[in-house]
Parts: sequence; C-alpha cells; structure tokens
Amino acid sequence: QSLIQRTWEAAQMLHAVVQPVATERDVRHVEDDKFMTYTPSGTAEVVSERAGVTHLVHCWPMQGHSKGPFMPSSDFFRGCQAAVAVRHYFQATQEVAIYLSCMFEVAFPEYYSKYSAAFKAGVWEIADPGPWIGRAIVYKLQVLEHVDGLDDGPTASFCVGDFAGGELYLSDIDVKLSYRQGDIIIFMSGLLYHTVGTSNGITPGRVSHVFFFPQASFNELKDKPGSWMVATMAGA
Repeated sequence: QSLIQRTWEAAQMLHAVVQPVATERDVRHVEDDKFMTYTPSGTAEVVSERAGVTHLVHCWPMQGHSKGPFMPSSDFFRGCQAAVAVRHYFQATQEVAIYLSCMFEVAFPEYYSKYSAAFKAGVWEIADPGPWIGRAIVYKLQVLEHVDGLDDGPTASFCVGDFAGGELYLSDIDVKLSYRQGDIIIFMSGLLYHTVGTSNGITPGRVSHVFFFPQASFNELKDKPGSWMVATMAGA
C-alpha cells in the first residue's frame, strides 16, 4: 500500500509541472476527455485538470529518423522545473520499478536479459533502475483500443488510483480482467489489442495507470556498451 501511495503522489507532483498530452489518436471522447472537471470539497467552484499521457523514454529515434539519432523523449525537457520534477518522479518510484523488474525477470527471463542490456546502454535518467527503456503514464485518460505498434516484447502495466470501474479488455482473446489499484499485468502490448473500460469517480489528482514498456529501439541498443547513450552523445 505504501508503494501505491508513493506512486500516486509522485505522479501528481510530476503532472503539476509536466502537463500530460492528449493527442486525438489516443482519446476516446475527443471533446470530453482532455480535461477532467470537478468541484473541490467545501466549494461551489468547478475547476478542471488536464488529462493525457506523459512519455518518459530514455532513448528512441527522432521522428522521421527511424535509424537515429536517438534522443530522450521531449517530456524530460519542458524546462528547468520539469527536469527536477522528472528526476523526483523516477527517484520516488524506484521501489515500484524494482518490484516490477523482479516479477518480469521471473516471468520472462530471456526478454529480461535483452531489456537489461539495452537499458544499460540507453539509459538517460540514472534515477530509473530499469530495465524498461521507457514509461507511459496514462493520467485520467480513457484511451481507445489499440496495440503499441512500436513496442517489441512484454509491457508491465501497474494500476494505481482511486476510481470505480475500469476493467482491462484484451479483445483478441476475449478476456476481461479486473483492474484495480495495485494490479500488475505483464503482457505483449505490441501484439494484443487492449483498452481500459470507462472509469467512474476518478478522484482529482489520481493517476489511472503506468505502463513500463519496451521500444523498438531496444533492438538497436542491446549490443551497445553500457552508458552508450551518454558517453557517445547518442551516437553523435
């Protein structure tokens, strides 16, 4: 429970500085889902909070350059305060990342070995213990059913928040799974279509789920030496 609480708080602090982005290709209800409105306790004022996705990826190809140069995602660098917030987020969620890493190593040992080698080469923010090269924080957003086309290998999904509803659907295999805070699912997100059912009563400031995911770039990184990303300025 303490890890769940810490992840909640870290995500809230991060998104107070780094506003999540809701692109139309992700949003289920384009006009309604980009903001969550609510009335703070004890007031009659209606306020809104931005919903969306934050991508914290250590190393991926620049858009339009499939073979490089590799760069960290832009959500790392939205300003000085954002850089501090991102490092705080990774530091505050280290225990969760290590917990998921141990589960991943047991369930998928061969993939774990590949991911670890790629992560050591491509890591940018050293407060992240890995082995996933990136995270997507889905912050109060109802996303469309999709597959993660750029991902190659297992993704870990860690669900946190205060909400009702929101089962995980895997339509290719006709499965609906309970998806409550603390639930962890490790699955092939690049092969299986998935979506989360409508969540009701999301408490203001609560994150819905965090994906720890591979990127196709991990295939480019797995044979490179440790600290390659920083030591070579992304191969420059």
